Amino acid sequence: MNEEIIKRWNKKVRKDDLVIHLGDFALGSAEEVKNLRDKLNGNIILLRGNHDHKAVRCAGFLIVKGSLEISNLIFSHNPLPKEEVPRGFVNIHGHIHEKESLNGINISVEKTNYEPMELNDLKKLIDSSTSLKILH
Repeated sequence: MNEEIIKRWNKKVRKDDLVIHLGDFALGSAEEVKNLRDKLNGNIILLRGNHDHKAVRCAGFLIVKGSLEISNLIFSHNPLPKEEVPRGFVNIHGHIHEKESLNGINISVEKTNYEPMELNDLKKLIDSSTSLKILH
């Protein structure tokens, strides 16, 4: 499984790309997590998930606890409650695997064919989502 995800990741992500990872990067020892990270292209901002423990600290991530706002997008590990998403913003999150999001867009790997999603594709997904059009 890991080798296939690495292959799909590196097919889409170039060496100097910036990636926002929505958490739960990997389970294992610090050495195992670092070895996995070292095989991936890009510079990774890791939004710390509930399974990201001490092992991720020395793997070469920029670690963010909580959420990250870019333009009108709020990236988080867990889906945010509706009242925490300001009007005009969209919550982009992971954590819930293949389930549909109630208040945002779930881009867990199960929803993205186990590969990173480019920002332009994310914007198209937002534009095509009828349930989120009222947030624009």
